[in-house]
Amino acid sequence: MKELILERLRKFEKDNGVAVILAVESGSRGWGFASEDSDYDVRFVYKHPRDRYLALHQPSMSHEWIEGECDYSGFDIHKFYDLLYKSNMNIIDWVMQDVVYIDKMENKDMLKHYVATHFDRRTYAAHNIGLCRKNYHKYFKSSNENEPSAKRFVYCIRALLSAKYCLTRNELAPIKFDSLINVMLEGQLRFQIYDMLSIKKSTKEKARYENPEWQKWIEENLEMPLTAGNQSDENRKRYYEMLNDNLMRQFGGSA
Repeated sequence: MKELILERLRKFEKDNGVAVILAVESGSRGWGFASEDSDYDVRFVYKHPRDRYLALHQPSMSHEWIEGECDYSGFDIHKFYDLLYKSNMNIIDWVMQDVVYIDKMENKDMLKHYVATHFDRRTYAAHNIGLCRKNYHKYFKSSNENEPSAKRFVYCIRALLSAKYCLTRNELAPIKFDSLINVMLEGQLRFQIYDMLSIKKSTKEKARYENPEWQKWIEENLEMPLTAGNQSDENRKRYYEMLNDNLMRQFGGSA
């Protein structure tokens, strides 16, 4: 499958006159709990030749499509860095992900360090809680789409544990769900979530699954307070400068 993904990304490069500098797996395969029928969530960053950004009309900032088992979604390098600056949790996940298809970024380790030390804790936690709330109300509470499944339970729980990890430890949550569970859950809760993961991995993605105890846990933790303070102006300015410098290095220079 990796070679198929690489072949499709090479075609994307050729068709659009761009270079893909980062491509990773996201979703359940990237987080370590894929089911038998999980698709491949390929997320990538591309850049145009430098002069293309000087044109009157700016190039497309995003591309997405689905082919077979693969869901592709990519951002132009400028949008990617802008979302990193805004501490978007999904884009942070791309940077930290260790299931990597393409990595041609300059100073990638330094970028990871910048993100880990300067991201906005409050925004990151709020994004995770908001994602859980959206999915919970859509799939657990809506009369039109009341389709709870092990996958949807796990996604909601992962988002809330990530937010809680960030707020209590003042750092990014681990990418791998196993690592997050082992830090944030103990005793019976840990055993129960591993049982849920086994069900998720061994059944179809949309197989109906109900768990009143964990549904109550989700509802209670959706109300967790955002205890992290707002990012300081000094930290925000420094983060901008570091990201901007790293962006320039992707084109062979520095700010």
